[in-house]
Amino acid sequence: MPERGADRSPRWALIRRAAAAAAVAVLLWLIGHETVAIVLVVVMGSLTLLAARVPAVARRMERIEHAIQHWAGRGLTYVLMAFMQLLVFTPIFLVLRLVRHDPLALGRVSSETAWRPAAIRRGKPLYKRPYAYEVLAEPHAGRGMRFRAALGIVALLLLLDLGIGAAIHAIGDEPSAAERQSLLTLPDAPAGRAEPWRHDLSAELDEFWRQSEFDPYLGWTSPDYSGRLVNVSGGMRRSYQPAGDGEPVKVFFFGGSAMFGLFQRDGHTIPSEVARLAERDGIRLRVSNYGRLAYVNWQEALLLQERVARGERPDLAVFYDGFNEILGQFQLGPHSDPSHLQADSMRSRLEETEPDERSPLTKLFDAWGGVSAAHEAGRELGMGGKAPGGVFMRSAWQGDQADRPERRGRLAADLYARGTDVIESVAGTRGFEARFFWQPSIYTKRQIEGEEQFQGWLGADPEAWRAANRAARARNGPGVDDLGRSLDGVRQPVMYDFVHTNELGARTVAEALYRRLRPTLLRLSRGQSP
Repeated sequence: MPERGADRSPRWALIRRAAAAAAVAVLLWLIGHETVAIVLVVVMGSLTLLAARVPAVARRMERIEHAIQHWAGRGLTYVLMAFMQLLVFTPIFLVLRLVRHDPLALGRVSSETAWRPAAIRRGKPLYKRPYAYEVLAEPHAGRGMRFRAALGIVALLLLLDLGIGAAIHAIGDEPSAAERQSLLTLPDAPAGRAEPWRHDLSAELDEFWRQSEFDPYLGWTSPDYSGRLVNVSGGMRRSYQPAGDGEPVKVFFFGGSAMFGLFQRDGHTIPSEVARLAERDGIRLRVSNYGRLAYVNWQEALLLQERVARGERPDLAVFYDGFNEILGQFQLGPHSDPSHLQADSMRSRLEETEPDERSPLTKLFDAWGGVSAAHEAGRELGMGGKAPGGVFMRSAWQGDQADRPERRGRLAADLYARGTDVIESVAGTRGFEARFFWQPSIYTKRQIEGEEQFQGWLGADPEAWRAANRAARARNGPGVDDLGRSLDGVRQPVMYDFVHTNELGARTVAEALYRRLRPTLLRLSRGQSP
C-alpha cells in the first residue's frame, strides 16, 4: 500500500506552485501591472490544470522548477557575495590598509625557528579559543593598538556613513527634504474637515510650485501644468467659464497665491466664483486668472504690461493684494524700493556664481555633508533645515518685529500705491479699467475657534502684524477697496494658514468682491463707457 504522504506529494507540489504564482500575480496587480498579472494567472492556471491531469507534464514542470531554483540560487549567490565584497570586505580592507595592520602577518620570527612567541594573556585559555591568533605584546604596545583600533573604527564609520548616504541619494534620485516640503503645512487644520480632496490638491500644488522657473523680467514664472484639480496653461489657471451667446466681458484677475487659489480646485477659485455670481445676474464673463504664487503688486504690474505688450486687452483688470506686501516688509526687512519675496533666494543663487573663497577644510566638510547619511537624517528631523511653510512662508523675519511695525505697514502701502499708479497709467493708455482690493488675513479678520494656532504662526508677532496691517490699510487711498473684514461673517474656520483659505473662504471673498464690482460689470456688459 503506498504511503499517504507519497500519494499527496505531487498534488501539494501543484498547489504550492499555484499559490506562489497567485501571490506574484497579486503583487503585480497592486503595483499597477494588471495585464502581466492576468497573463500570469491564465498561463499558470492552464499549466496547473494540465499537470493535474497529465503526470508527464507535472514531472516536466517539476524539473523546470528545480532548474529555475538552481540557477536562481547561483545568481543570487553571486549578487549577494558581490554586495558583501563591496559593502563589507572592501571597507574593512581599506581601513586595515589605512592603519597599516595585516591580521595575517606572522609577526616577529626568530632567526632559528618559525615559532612566534606569545605574550601571557588573561582570560580564557588558548585551548578554549582554537581559532585565536596571538600576537606578541610589546611593552607599551597596548596603547598604540588601541589608538589604531579607534582610528580604524572612526574610518569605518565614516565610510559606512558615506556609503549609506550615497545609496540613499542614488536610489530613485529621491527628492531632498526641502523639495518634499509641502505648501499645505497643516492638512488637518479645522478648515479642511469638509474638504477630503485637500491631500490630492496639495500634492498637485507642490509639484506645480517646484517646477517654477526663473524669469529675468518677472522674477519667476509658472509653468504649464495639467492635473486633475490644478491646470495652468500659458501662465493662466483654468477657471469656470459661463456658456452663452454674445460678447462676454473680459476680466483679468491678478494677485498672489490667494488669487491663484492655492488651496482651491480650478472651478472654485475667487475668479471662478465671481464668474458664477455674475452669471446669476445675467452677466457673462470671460475670466482669466493670472494669479501667481508669492507675487507682489509690483510683479503683477510688470505681468500686466507683458500681457498688454502681447496684444491682450481686458475690459477690466482686478488686483487682489496686501498680504504679500506686508509679508515682504517683515521677511526682507523694511524697504522702500520695489522688491519681491524671492529676493534673498535669488541673491544667494547669484552669490553661488562668485569665486569660492572657502577654505579647503570647509569645502571638504561641505562635500561630506552633501553625501553623509547622518546629515540627511538630521535634515529629516528638522535639525539645521528650513522652517516649514514653503519658499515664500518662512520664519526668518528681519529685525525686531515689534520695532515700529507701523513703519513697515506705511512702507508696504507706499510701494503698493506706486504699483497701482503704474497699473492705472497702463489701463488709461490701453483703454480698460482697473480695480484694486486689499485682501483679508488672519490679522484682519475676526478670530474664531479653530484658527487660534495661526495667530503667531512661524514665529510671527501677532500684535506687530496687526499694527502693520492697520497702518497700511489706513494709508491706502480711496481707489483701494478694503476687504480686510470680508470673512468676519463666516462662523466656521476657513483659514489653512495665516492668509490662504478653503473653498468656503474663497467663495465668501468672491461675494464681497463681486458686490463692489457689480455696477462696473453691468455697465461694461451693456457696452457703456465710464
